[in-house]
Amino acid sequence: SYCKCASLPESYEEFYPWGEILVADFNDLDRYMVDATALFKNITDLKTIDSVFDFLDEEQKELIRRFWKNFNESKLSEQKDTFLSIWNLLQPMYADFREGLVKEGIGYEGLIYRHVAEEIVIENGFLFPWSKIFVCGFNALSKSEEKLFFHLKNVGNALYYWDYDIEY
Repeated sequence: SYCKCASLPESYEEFYPWGEILVADFNDLDRYMVDATALFKNITDLKTIDSVFDFLDEEQKELIRRFWKNFNESKLSEQKDTFLSIWNLLQPMYADFREGLVKEGIGYEGLIYRHVAEEIVIENGFLFPWSKIFVCGFNALSKSEEKLFFHLKNVGNALYYWDYDIEY
């Protein structure tokens, strides 16, 4: 996917460390069911942050605002220009990578979580072949996990064993 999207592809050895980061980021995007198109577009109107990223808390929004303020179009350094060119590759690379995995019937954890969570919403009832499902050891849930667990709760075939201190 990188080679398809980049005009000057790197060697495998040069790309590998960056590729690991990309897959981890794509995994998080899908686990939290983030709108990748909105995330990867260049944000020039900082007011967009408030509406597009309404799932973020104020501290996270402020960090994004400060980050993008540094990219004043009239003062682009070579490093900023390089960063923006890479940033512009992320959406097409993400889309192509996901599409290729789905065609192969494989995926990383977040892609699979998102797929299951979206199937629940689309089909209004993703069914499992088991009469009981045990959910054990979770504490901080991603959006896709929340959707899945909410569905299992409504269907009534799941038992939950949470990993948290009873004091909290």
